[in-house]
Amino acid sequence: MNRARDIRHCLSVFLLLGPTLAISQAYPVKPMRMVILYAAGGAADAAGRIIAAKLADGLKQPVIVENRLGAGTTIGAASVASSPPDGYSMLMAGLTGHIVSGILYKNLPYDAIKSFVATAQMSEAPFILVVGSSSKVRSPRELVELSRANSKGLTYGSSGTGAGPHLATEILIRATGANFIHVPYKGSAPAMQAVLAGEVDTAILDLSAMNQVQAGKLIALALTTTQRSMLAPGIPTLAETGISGVDVTSGQGLLTPAGTPREVVARINTVVNQALNTDEVRKAFMARGFTAAPATPEAFAAFLASEMQKYSELIKRLNVTIE
Repeated sequence: MNRARDIRHCLSVFLLLGPTLAISQAYPVKPMRMVILYAAGGAADAAGRIIAAKLADGLKQPVIVENRLGAGTTIGAASVASSPPDGYSMLMAGLTGHIVSGILYKNLPYDAIKSFVATAQMSEAPFILVVGSSSKVRSPRELVELSRANSKGLTYGSSGTGAGPHLATEILIRATGANFIHVPYKGSAPAMQAVLAGEVDTAILDLSAMNQVQAGKLIALALTTTQRSMLAPGIPTLAETGISGVDVTSGQGLLTPAGTPREVVARINTVVNQALNTDEVRKAFMARGFTAAPATPEAFAAFLASEMQKYSELIKRLNVTIE
């Protein structure tokens, strides 16, 4: 009697898991799709296409790249979240942008965390706190003290309300009590130009600012990460300058729809990590302003969860809304 019951139980489990096991064992048997939440031709798009090519080589199937922008990255994210969880649709997202859009945009058809499986982290990069070349400030401490001494405060530019540099600066303000006034721009290039032209006193910018730093047109004060970066040699971290509590990084990663079989996620992760550990890909990423950042799906998921908590609390405190 018990044996018959055990057989029925095993059969029911097999019937439930059978389709999943079949998918994961055969995967992939057809072309895959990678939705990239960046405009074609940029550095982040190039990094995504590098990984797409490596996935195609490693999994022996074409990977079709689809650039889908709009509505703060939510259109492309929604298209992947609603796809079958079979490993044939992947989302290549900017991690801060994906998380923040998931917080700011209301009534989304997906959840930035729960609707996806953290599949493979790709890259990371610090932001840089800068001032113009005419500034007499030479350290973050001096910048903070100058802002406090000025009754009107100092202005800081960003690539837009809710963007990574804006939130990074607000974390810096919270850590130091700096008297900074936000001046949002439509993108990182206008924000950098504003510092160069003296329209704002300071800004936290992405690594595209390194060209201007090396040319002597901007002064780099510190990185927003807790560790130094090969991409910005000689520039200290904020922690090294005596300012703790700021750890903000940008980066990219691959997400798949929630419910994607664990074995499929593991295969994608393995191929991506193998690529990221090659000199070829590491050099290609560095040339585009990123450091390769291989990680397990579990570590990547933990990172995304911590980012969600950090930015949810900050956005609520600041009462940030979409412009």
